[in-house]
Amino acid sequence: MQQELNYLPRVPLAYFVTSGYGDTDYGSGLDPWHTGAFDLALAMAGIENFNIVLCSSVIPPESYEIPLDVAKPHFRHGAVMEVIMASMNGRAGETVTAGLGRVRVRDRRTGACLGGFAAEYEGHGDAATAARSLRHELEGIALRRYDAAQVDLEVDEPAIASREVQNLHGTAIAALCWLTYSFPQLTEPQREALRAAEKARCRGGG
Repeated sequence: MQQELNYLPRVPLAYFVTSGYGDTDYGSGLDPWHTGAFDLALAMAGIENFNIVLCSSVIPPESYEIPLDVAKPHFRHGAVMEVIMASMNGRAGETVTAGLGRVRVRDRRTGACLGGFAAEYEGHGDAATAARSLRHELEGIALRRYDAAQVDLEVDEPAIASREVQNLHGTAIAALCWLTYSFPQLTEPQREALRAAEKARCRGGG
């Protein structure tokens, strides 16, 4: 009998960081930005032909960043792309700023990467304000999880889009975009542990 293959949750690996801005008079309804300014921002960022799915802000220790130009040959029209994204809308005369920052946490003793995090800025401040806010948020996220005496933080240069809206509607975006994944296979001991837990639950009537 062929062994059944089971997998643990997939792990994001390669990613790229990008940003964009859109400014247009086009748009209507309750969200006049979505089909106009936001779409233009996606185009400037180079991700306009993906089905975008939003993720939260945890970066696996084994993940790595690649340039957008390296990622582009692997793009496929209509594919699903999972992203960590900041997006800010505004009207004529307003400043719209979106920023995406990243931090990696390293064990101070061994130098091993323990993992990373992203933070988003969405507001009307300028790029410098966004950069300060992102650093503060990244440090907070990391040090709520790790002892400051035992880790070092590596904060990457943030991706920031910031413009004054010239037309009726403007949107700024900044995003971390996942490109590849690994699929950890369930080991036999893990599989047996899960089966044992299920049997115990059934015996207990839970």
